[in-house]
Amino acid sequence: MNKILSNPYRVLGLVSPVSNKELEKRKNDLSTFIEFGKVPSYPLDFTSSNIPVNRDITTIKDAARHLESDNDRLLNALFWFYRYDAVDEFALEAIEEEDYLKAQKIWDEQVRKSVEPKFSWLINSSILSFLSASAPRMSYDNLQRMINQYASVVTHIDKIKADVLRASKNTVDSSRITEGIIDSFIEYASNSTHSSFNNHNLSLLKAFYNYPEYAKDYAESKILLPCLNLIEDIIKDVEKILEDKQEYRFYEEVEKLKQHEGLIHELDFYVDNYKVKHLVNEYAETAKRCSIFAYNELDNIEIATELIEWADELPAYGETKDNITENKATLEDNVKDKERFEIYEPLLECLQTDIYSIEDARRLQESYYDTYTTISYDTRNYDETLINLTSSFVVKITNFCIEIYKKSMEGFTSNKDLFKLSNELQKCINIIDRLQSYVVDEGTEDALAGFQNHLESEKADVDDIRNNKHQSSSSDTNQEPESSLLSTIIGWIILIAIVSFLLDSC
Repeated sequence: MNKILSNPYRVLGLVSPVSNKELEKRKNDLSTFIEFGKVPSYPLDFTSSNIPVNRDITTIKDAARHLESDNDRLLNALFWFYRYDAVDEFALEAIEEEDYLKAQKIWDEQVRKSVEPKFSWLINSSILSFLSASAPRMSYDNLQRMINQYASVVTHIDKIKADVLRASKNTVDSSRITEGIIDSFIEYASNSTHSSFNNHNLSLLKAFYNYPEYAKDYAESKILLPCLNLIEDIIKDVEKILEDKQEYRFYEEVEKLKQHEGLIHELDFYVDNYKVKHLVNEYAETAKRCSIFAYNELDNIEIATELIEWADELPAYGETKDNITENKATLEDNVKDKERFEIYEPLLECLQTDIYSIEDARRLQESYYDTYTTISYDTRNYDETLINLTSSFVVKITNFCIEIYKKSMEGFTSNKDLFKLSNELQKCINIIDRLQSYVVDEGTEDALAGFQNHLESEKADVDDIRNNKHQSSSSDTNQEPESSLLSTIIGWIILIAIVSFLLDSC
């Protein structure tokens, strides 16, 4: 923390508070020593911090200049050792003797057992803790502790002003000093290479909980604003490629968007801030728009589904959340429709295929059946679209069988070939029997069952006539069954016409 390591008081070897006269004398003394090639050291140089004090003509002048204004003198006094009472005297003596543990213990015990610790104890304890760290490098927990301790220091700003700026008119704005303290902490965390600080400093906000409201608001704005700007820039980049339909950059920009999901979840803790809430919604909305782009422009259902599910899991509020949920449902319906179409496409092809022979009908029925059996049980039994499609196919095959049967009857009236008629009836029965394995609508099911029963009954009659004909030896008995069959054919044709009408109306 440069505010400590390069503190003007440290460079000049001073401890707050100092008068203007003391400050001028120290600056002149150091300049004189350096001109003669001697660089003096002081008890509080704290050289064990691994960052020695850099004293030369330039740094001496800079340090003195940084203590000229009341604002600078007061702010810098808050980040170096402060002598205010006897406790500070004892602890500072321990530091001069390089007994840092003793000094730390003196201040820490006073802070711990006091209901209202003095500001100098809090400052000195924090400064010594920082300088005692290796490198020096302060851990995340120690930084939070230091920030917490400075909450009490902030409440004593007016008292510190009076002590530091004794001869001044004391016109320093306390809120500006508090902001300077906050800036110093945030700057240190932002520049730290420690892994605990690589989270955009959002977790530091809770350390400012005990600060006055104006100070908390300031810390929030200083920490949140860079995060908001970062996310806004990424969203703009993504929106640009969506608007320009730059497909070749789509996946790269989406990946960048996803990389900052963790930051969005951290920001979600601060959605009471309207700017944060708006940005969180914008981030989720952009994820949704990426899903739509993947579906409409890339025709990539897998990526579109992945992105809308991701968008739905992101924090979002109000209308934005409702829109994402609605879009997810729409996409799911579209995906189901497309999957359904992919399943039904070969079935539709079967329905649209022309049939020219009983063998065509058999092969077409087998093709339909092979695809049909790959569909899940629930879909076959409950999907209205599939049931209607299958009903139409069953009607198509049945109507063709009826036509074949009609032609067989017409042929029989001229050739009187019972064997051929029986064979053609059996082919139709085999096909019709296979149609019973489909789930169809109630009207088609009833008509199909009725036609099958009559077809099987008439096939049995034909076979009986054939058997009786072979058993009979007289010409009279040989003619009677054929006459009876011809009479029955008329009834069949009427029945078939009725069944065909019922099927067409299903």
